[in-house]
Amino acid sequence: MKSDGAWSVPVIGNITGKVLVAGNKMTPLLRRIINAVRWRTSFLYLSQFLPLRLKIQIQYFQTFGHLPNLNNPQTFNELIQTQKLSPVANRFAPYADKIAVKDFVRETIGDQYVIPTLYAGERLPPLDQRIWPLPFVIKASHGCAMNLFIREPEDLNWTRLETTINAWLRWDHSIEAGDSFYSLIKPQILVEPFMSDDGRLPVDYKFFVFKGETHCIQVNTDRETDPKLTYFDTTWNRMPFTLSGYSVDKADIPKPKNLPTMLVIASALGRTFDFVRVDLYEISGSIYFGELTFTPNGGLKGFEPAAIDRQLGTLWLARAA
Repeated sequence: MKSDGAWSVPVIGNITGKVLVAGNKMTPLLRRIINAVRWRTSFLYLSQFLPLRLKIQIQYFQTFGHLPNLNNPQTFNELIQTQKLSPVANRFAPYADKIAVKDFVRETIGDQYVIPTLYAGERLPPLDQRIWPLPFVIKASHGCAMNLFIREPEDLNWTRLETTINAWLRWDHSIEAGDSFYSLIKPQILVEPFMSDDGRLPVDYKFFVFKGETHCIQVNTDRETDPKLTYFDTTWNRMPFTLSGYSVDKADIPKPKNLPTMLVIASALGRTFDFVRVDLYEISGSIYFGELTFTPNGGLKGFEPAAIDRQLGTLWLARAA
């Protein structure tokens, strides 16, 4: 079906046999689908049977109240959606893999920036081999927000930990927001030393890199108690926006001592991508790599003010041209 350049979907014969989006208007059928999947768990189940483009349209509408322009994206979050739909999206898989990406980082910027690996495998080793020095972190390789922080001997309830870890290994992160390349990552367990100066989660510096050039840095503070997001430019001036649902940290946030080097690292790691978020830490005066993220928040988090979404989209398009 030919569209007007915005967001039409062809007939989905194997699902409904009906047109769900006609031109620039949703049909009553699509409205009924959206109303039927308001609860997240119901949608995650249903979405496994939907074409990816349609799933993205529904999720975007639920977040922003309008459909995304997928044929001519203009905003940052629309471009995230088209990044998911790109024919080359699968190339992101080895970089999003928390284990495999370490080789890329070593080759690009050096081993000194890579957090050591205490263990990596498809399942936990036998109990008598889990002798990693405290504190340490257990992560899953194939998604986000799958971390267990083991600081004290009291945290080593292996029955409880194994229940959580086994659930991770069964989870396909691509179901969450249509990031299909995550389904290509082998689910594995990664164990690393817990890196911190004071026993708390370290400040997380997230560099928004467009074709090798950092535009802004998202700084995550109070990550365990009252998470806050504050944005800075590359010379450490506060920028007047944040993500919807988060407050800005009004306390003083010192500029990282190694900021110039961190900017060089972010540029090197993001040079070949139209957009990637490069996450770094500064701990005890040293820089450590966190992860690469190609679809932050699934492109389903607005900015405050909303105009920032278009401003970042304009920057993305200009750098990619």
